[in-house]
Amino acid sequence: EGGNKWFVIYREHKEPGRGQWERIPIMDERGRKLTRHGDWLHTTNHGSDFLFLANTFQYAIGQETVDYSNSTTPYKMKGPVYERLVRYEFNRYSKSPQITYRVDFYSNIKAKGSANPFVSTMDSSFVYIVTGKELVRDAVGY
Repeated sequence: EGGNKWFVIYREHKEPGRGQWERIPIMDERGRKLTRHGDWLHTTNHGSDFLFLANTFQYAIGQETVDYSNSTTPYKMKGPVYERLVRYEFNRYSKSPQITYRVDFYSNIKAKGSANPFVSTMDSSFVYIVTGKELVRDAVGY
């Protein structure tokens, strides 16, 4: 079942002239791996296969919560992998004391009468408000 479930993370922008949501370069809406522009060596984000697979493959095979607290990695946050990635993104790249993130969840469904046997569909979304070390899931959602 690997690859039939994935998520896409967005960061909200409130500056004039920018789109309201900017996709974080981890995965796109079709489940493809992304990298940051200008990161040719894949060292600062999840472009590296190790970081990418350690954080997205667990979800793809149905293991939503991961606990790396006994691991030797410096990235020891436990919880759902998408929440860990939101925290990581905020801690590493945030220049603001509070940012709102949206996580859209996708899955493949079988397509009838198509050359491509699967079509991706968005199943649900969560919205998180991150302030410092606090990560709160917004009750309203999208």
